[in-house]
Amino acid sequence: MRPQIEVKQVRAGTPEALWRERILQWAESGLAQVEFCREHGLSLDEFRRYRTRLSRPAKAAPRPTRKPCTPVRPAFVEVTVSEPTEPEVPALVVQLTNGRSISVRPGFHRATLVALVAVLEGLPC
Repeated sequence: MRPQIEVKQVRAGTPEALWRERILQWAESGLAQVEFCREHGLSLDEFRRYRTRLSRPAKAAPRPTRKPCTPVRPAFVEVTVSEPTEPEVPALVVQLTNGRSISVRPGFHRATLVALVAVLEGLPC
């Protein structure tokens, strides 16, 4: 018994379509390839070439080419940097004669403090 062959679909009016018909006729004829070609005046080499070509599974459609990925840029986030807080150091409090007071923390500028006290007391600097 002759093996079943599958022939891929081809566009009508092309040489492949003509050979597709010939190959299907051969498969149904029960003849050997040599006999079929001799009876129909066909080239055995060309018959085998088309039979092989048309019996192959159809090629899958080419994959679409992927575009290169565009890197995602992170959104900018506003960051507020604060100075590290040191433990609260008690201030020196200077009570002036007119009822005002001045708090002085460590690291004060002595000349500036003297000038400030003079202004607040109404004294000339």
